[in-house]
Amino acid sequence: MTTDYPFQNWNDYYKGLELALYTENFDNMYPEYHKAAQVMAEVDIDVRIIRSLLEKGLDVQEGYDGFIKTILEGDRYSTEYNDIFPEVLSMFISKGAVPNIDILFSKNFTTDHIEILERSYRLSFKDEVANYPVRGYLIDAFAEVYPELDVSKYADWSSIGEKDWYETYTQIVYDWTENERLMCLKYCSEHLKGFG
Repeated sequence: MTTDYPFQNWNDYYKGLELALYTENFDNMYPEYHKAAQVMAEVDIDVRIIRSLLEKGLDVQEGYDGFIKTILEGDRYSTEYNDIFPEVLSMFISKGAVPNIDILFSKNFTTDHIEILERSYRLSFKDEVANYPVRGYLIDAFAEVYPELDVSKYADWSSIGEKDWYETYTQIVYDWTENERLMCLKYCSEHLKGFG
């Protein structure tokens, strides 16, 4: 059982946020969180929640890791939260969180198939790039608040072009190259586009 707003720990909060990122109708499971989100702008309540949990002295790294994971996995509405990314990342980093951005550049899946209810499904390019827009926003937010950000270890971004992730996944279904994947990621990040 999870606890509703006001949240007392990261786990309960991120379960609520995950549901809020998936559907606008989360009031039946989190009525107080939903009500608070309606009174304030939805994303403003999340900044307040994160700030209050940090002030309680909860584990900063656990909070940071949970935020990144929840935002990436809740990609349906995650892009609507992009305005708070710099502020939230600054809060975590200023409290001592060690930013690890590897997850923003790695593949979502390491296999070509996944098992769901004992059936094997082939993963498509759409499955891979579905959360790239929110990844791009996070990369841009990191570049804004963490000047030491070094993205050169992931690719030579000046030699990689850009490809609209949406158009690309409608053209490429299953067989794609690492370069095409990185081109879609670059398309989603203003910081990466800055490398030419």
